[in-house]
Amino acid sequence: MAFVGSIDPAIDNGLPPAIGKEIPISGADHVNEGVRVTYNSTPPTSGEHWPRWADCGFYTEDIPDERIVHNLEHGNIVVSYNFANPAQVTALREVLEEIPLFKYWGVARPYDKIPEGQVALAAWGRLPFH
Repeated sequence: MAFVGSIDPAIDNGLPPAIGKEIPISGADHVNEGVRVTYNSTPPTSGEHWPRWADCGFYTEDIPDERIVHNLEHGNIVVSYNFANPAQVTALREVLEEIPLFKYWGVARPYDKIPEGQVALAAWGRLPFH
């Protein structure tokens, strides 16, 4: 018996094709705490950042981009949300906290630089959804 087929270069490595938009990596150096950095995407996906990262989890208070980028560098997924309605915040929190690895690899934070009612996911060098 023989199998004849073709290899899709998008899945040649056995992984599904990447989703979202690739954002060029803009560095990974540390800058002093408090220094403001200009990023090449909103929300950011790479770049200079502060030496200390945020603990993983769900936040209802702002976390500066310069701290969050350090999380991205270490492989965290960042969920940025802009909800005026507290019920939407609660619903998002409940969904994320049901994902078993979120408490180890995810950070969710409010982010007013995206349109109201939106959620943006970010990984190092990628904006999967926005």
